[in-house]
Amino acid sequence: MQESEEVDCVIVNTCAFVEEAKAESLQAIMEAAELKKDGRVKKVVVTGCLAQRYADELAESLPEADFVVGFQNYAGLPATLQSALGTDLHPASTVEQDYQRHQRVQVGEATIPFRSEVKRHRLTAPHTAYLRVAEGCNHACTFCAIPGFRGKFRSKGWHGILDEARQLVESGVKELNLIAEDTNQYGMDRRDGKGLAELMAELGKLEGLRWMRILYAYPSYFSEELINEIARNPKVCKYIDIPLQHMSNLVLLGMNRPARTHTVDLLEKLKSRNSWPGLEDHIHLRLPWRDRGAAQRAGCLLQEI
Repeated sequence: MQESEEVDCVIVNTCAFVEEAKAESLQAIMEAAELKKDGRVKKVVVTGCLAQRYADELAESLPEADFVVGFQNYAGLPATLQSALGTDLHPASTVEQDYQRHQRVQVGEATIPFRSEVKRHRLTAPHTAYLRVAEGCNHACTFCAIPGFRGKFRSKGWHGILDEARQLVESGVKELNLIAEDTNQYGMDRRDGKGLAELMAELGKLEGLRWMRILYAYPSYFSEELINEIARNPKVCKYIDIPLQHMSNLVLLGMNRPARTHTVDLLEKLKSRNSWPGLEDHIHLRLPWRDRGAAQRAGCLLQEI
């Protein structure tokens, strides 16, 4: 954790995706608590998925955390901290607002309305930005907790995405990374005929935009239209982040993931397109290996493909 003498508060943005992520988040919280114990910071705030999912448990087991704040309450966090630090220049206008600011646990609904993220402080290089197209997940993978605290899959509004993309490009962004828990499912819940393929075609018309990347594209939703658009559109990088997870049917069954034949058929289809030279080298694999033998068999199968 980077330290600074000018910091009054540490906000720990946690992850609860898998057990390893939860352990890392708890470690970061304890590091922040040590800073508070030593008098180097005044307040510690826990936010993010861990706070959303385990709010009461965190508050009880970590007395060092001054506030536990969930997704719905982010907008009120500045006022809460200003009040707690005695720097509030805008006192609460109602009793309810004042009460809310002083609550240690501020966690509401997990499913919240989409909002523009253009004005967020980006940690990426100036030329690149993440563009959220959807949120939530309808899958029930046994190793992942996302559906429990992110809610059902829902697509962001068509015009909202395009407006946000336009503003990012006008600010100097050259590359857009399309993100969601299940990116290529975009539009399937809206049923208006506008899916990820159509969205990328429209984004490709933005002057000044040079590249687009698809991050976390679930294997089940690669339509012919999507594959064709990726191959056809010169602004779409020939890079796909696919969570294949494994190539052993037994392990996939335990994960509640599609059978291996589904993945093999998809990779063969992508490989058969002339517009995809060296596709194998661009597939990013997320593989929670269970044993060395399974890892070797999966590696051999991928090499064959």
